[in-house]
Amino acid sequence: MWRSEDHTADACLYVEAESWLALLEEAVRAFGVWMLADDTARPEPSTELDLRIEGAEPTELWVRLWRALHRSWVVEGLLPTSARVVADEGAALELRVSTCAAGSVDMSRIADVKAVTWHGAEVGRTDSDHWYGRIILDI
Repeated sequence: MWRSEDHTADACLYVEAESWLALLEEAVRAFGVWMLADDTARPEPSTELDLRIEGAEPTELWVRLWRALHRSWVVEGLLPTSARVVADEGAALELRVSTCAAGSVDMSRIADVKAVTWHGAEVGRTDSDHWYGRIILDI
């Protein structure tokens, strides 16, 4: 589950899932849906990417994942829409990410994200022992 939260000038996304790995997978889905502003407008995935994310602790892995998703879109023209964690080595994660090519997306609907920020980035556990993450996107 994910939602957009009010933020003064940027976009803030909150993601929650039952486990750490499910949180990462849900974050990828949230990125794709939020970028398109509508889950029903998402075209079928056309390409898979293998991402390796490294970080010393969960918040660093979280931010680096979002930055890799953003880079995939901005640099490679591939919009991440879903993912499966294929390896969890603690300080490194490997994900298989399904993407849609820019040519298959209605560009008038795409959010213009300038950057993924460390400001406000947060990962933790809820009272019900689920994992949550919060990320701020500079728009």
